[in-house]
Amino acid sequence: MNSNLSWSQSQSIVPLSSSLKFCGNDSDEFDYPVSGRGLQELLSLTFPESLLSKDEIDTWDKDESILDVCAGQGQLIKDFRGKDFKFNNLQGFDKSEKRGEHIPYGDIRQMTSTTYQNLDRIFCTWAIFSVGGENREMKQATLRKMAAWLKPGGKIYLGPLTAAFTKDILDTGILSKLGLSAKIDFKHHKNVYCAVLTKDGLNNNNYREVLL
Repeated sequence: MNSNLSWSQSQSIVPLSSSLKFCGNDSDEFDYPVSGRGLQELLSLTFPESLLSKDEIDTWDKDESILDVCAGQGQLIKDFRGKDFKFNNLQGFDKSEKRGEHIPYGDIRQMTSTTYQNLDRIFCTWAIFSVGGENREMKQATLRKMAAWLKPGGKIYLGPLTAAFTKDILDTGILSKLGLSAKIDFKHHKNVYCAVLTKDGLNNNNYREVLL
């Protein structure tokens, strides 16, 4: 287990039931509308300020390279363009037939550790780790690929995550094997988390103790 995070021995893990999903007809139970998936939605509905805030984003270098995994209609990319981030450094992909007109097709299962290189930030929100149907091996393989795509000090933004999956990636030790440190917190619900993973253990001294 990652020693930077403490799991309460007195409280049990409360995974989401198999019938409860983050998207679709059940999303209202978590007050998590997923349409749009733009920057405003991530800030106001998904990520707590401890992990992502408007003030923090305003300090980012406008030359940073950003990838949106499962980019949907491309709203997040459009929002970063609106903040004057360089267009050529903003990328995204999605395998859905309903993806945006300018979003290229991409299936991360068919990608390799060299598909992308030297990325500053990867957003994987309302995607592989948030919906059902993807097994543990697939999720771990996805983490390996994304970690390889990052430059040292780069970050991966994941969310929302179930408590069970959050504990799983810590208990298996996969993060340390990939040179990643994790900062985890929740915004609305104590069994629905978000995480920011940083490559090469940078900025890993500020942790909120996670009690599940």
